[in-house]
Amino acid sequence: INALRKELIKTEMRVRQKNKFFQRLSAAGDHVFPRRKDLIKEVSENFIGDVEAFVTKFFTKEDLYESLFFLREEIKSLQTIAKLLTLNTRSFTQTRTRLSECWEKVKQGEKERKKERTKKKAIFRQHAESLEAKIQEVVKAFAEGSLSVQEANKQLDSISVEMRSVELG
Repeated sequence: INALRKELIKTEMRVRQKNKFFQRLSAAGDHVFPRRKDLIKEVSENFIGDVEAFVTKFFTKEDLYESLFFLREEIKSLQTIAKLLTLNTRSFTQTRTRLSECWEKVKQGEKERKKERTKKKAIFRQHAESLEAKIQEVVKAFAEGSLSVQEANKQLDSISVEMRSVELG
């Protein structure tokens, strides 16, 4: 029956005729392999349950708390398993759709994190530049001799305290 299906796929004819043949082959397969059909149905239902459990565990909340890399790899693994298992068509399409939705959420989460990181980097850069400017002022004043060693140390200590109070990345 599987060989006939493969042969039918290669054969050129109208899609409507092919579909009729596929339906007849499916009915023949159900008649010849009734236990196989039941097992495929059972495996399909279990796989749907596993995918739904994955989705509810990691994607029901608005924010993704798990590592995006972990979620991406889990989605890939589940999609690979769906291809390897013999699932009925409804289960296969339903799980692929759910996993695709999750994939889109992961991609959106990555975009948001990149935006956030870019903003933080800009803030870190501003803080570093302002502190560097203050340090350069102290160095310049000390080099000119307008600051004593104690005064320079006091100013550097105050800059050091400020460095600890601001985010520098």
